[in-house]
Amino acid sequence: MDMYREFASIADIELFLEEENNDSIARPLALCKRFNFNLVNIRAAVDVISRYIDPSANIVLTTAHKSKGQEWDRVTLASDFIDAIEREKANGLGTKHEWNLLYVALTRAKLELSLLDDIKVLLGVLPKADNREVEFA
Repeated sequence: MDMYREFASIADIELFLEEENNDSIARPLALCKRFNFNLVNIRAAVDVISRYIDPSANIVLTTAHKSKGQEWDRVTLASDFIDAIEREKANGLGTKHEWNLLYVALTRAKLELSLLDDIKVLLGVLPKADNREVEFA
């Protein structure tokens, strides 16, 4: 939590995130915003999430970063890579980092990999829907 000491306000964090792609800060901020900075609701959400961290659990909810070096029989990939890639493009950054991270996530499954439609569109397996612009370099 020491990384947050350099910020005097939420506005400072948001300004930092406009220049830096840092999921370690962006995701907790998004969680706080989602629950309107209500500590009781944030703690309840974190408690629910933490149930999925138990290595003996039937379901594990994790990030691609934390999945490095891990494997599971079945993996379902969420479509948040699309937002990250679009965010990097909007900030003028290359998307190589997110593509590498997507590769890591795709290779965690030993037996079965389930992809949401947005990820299939991203990978060119499914044509894009008319109602969503998807462009990747």
